[in-house]
Amino acid sequence: MAAVDCRTRRGLPTRWAAGLIVAGLCAGCDTTGWHSGPSGTRDDIVSIYQLYMRPPWLRDEEGRISGVRVRVYLVPVVSGPNDEPKGVFVPGIIKAMMYALTPRPDGTYERELVHEWDFTARQAAGFRLSKRSMLGDSYGFYLRWPDDVDVLGRAVVFEFSYQRRDGKVIVQRGSRLPVPAPAGYIPSWPARTSSDVAPSPVATPPNGGGTP
Repeated sequence: MAAVDCRTRRGLPTRWAAGLIVAGLCAGCDTTGWHSGPSGTRDDIVSIYQLYMRPPWLRDEEGRISGVRVRVYLVPVVSGPNDEPKGVFVPGIIKAMMYALTPRPDGTYERELVHEWDFTARQAAGFRLSKRSMLGDSYGFYLRWPDDVDVLGRAVVFEFSYQRRDGKVIVQRGSRLPVPAPAGYIPSWPARTSSDVAPSPVATPPNGGGTP
């Protein structure tokens, strides 16, 4: 059984926390470069960090929210005390999972897996950001979910993972994101449970169909 290493935003090094704020401001202004970058990869990943646009939402032709845009850094082990952790591209599968949160009476939340995405190295290469930030190389993923996945008006959480060649799985869960819903919208909750979820079809990188 593969070992699992879970890392959350609470565990971000101070340097990375400050860097993500700066990178977020830059990413919000950058509407180009969401295409293939350098081909070098590393597999010794120890951390995964997520960075969301403000607002992060993708919309369909009718203006309905149908996905998110997220920048993802996969960070390998550093080789020396003076080296800084920087994001790199990877040779394996990157997985993203979306959980819908249902509030409980005691103020906690129940998580339901409502959709997941798997990106092979070849598929993920289409989402590489060619513009390298101060935090290293990163992927600019467009995560669109099917029409039958209804999360409007709900809070969602995205979890990214990477399985290394040695079997260790690095996992990072992001912050809670409340999905806006139009006025008067009646949700079709509850969403599908994890037993109903099937992997999405082969993803199409944004450079193949234009920026939403």
